[in-house]
Amino acid sequence: MKITEIRTVRPSREEDDFISFPRGPSYVHPVELQKAEPLTNNFRVVVSTPNTDWRKIAKIIDNENIEAGYVQFYPTDNGIYISNVFLEPKYRGQNLAALTYKYLMNKYKLPLRSDDRQTVKGQKLWLKLSQDPEVS
Repeated sequence: MKITEIRTVRPSREEDDFISFPRGPSYVHPVELQKAEPLTNNFRVVVSTPNTDWRKIAKIIDNENIEAGYVQFYPTDNGIYISNVFLEPKYRGQNLAALTYKYLMNKYKLPLRSDDRQTVKGQKLWLKLSQDPEVS
């Protein structure tokens, strides 16, 4: 299936303990969309670099081309620093963030690093990842 567009669903702020979601439409260039790779049977991931930002964004896209969430990160020589993660409430609990982290580690051949902020849910995810033999 060829991806031609992404529809973005905006988050509901009262449901989250911490969100930093970009304002305005979430635009992914059609050429980048063609590079989307499978994450699971129902989700794909595409990595893009916004023109005005130093971070990269791994967008998680469902089978209907709706953005399920994203991981903002920046790769350096010593690791992939995760700076922000967001998943729409209906997509949470499906292990998508962890699978995206593993995807990034395989793509860049670098270990994961956290930035200086974590939510309680984020701390639980990092603990879970630290116990995963594929990651540690």
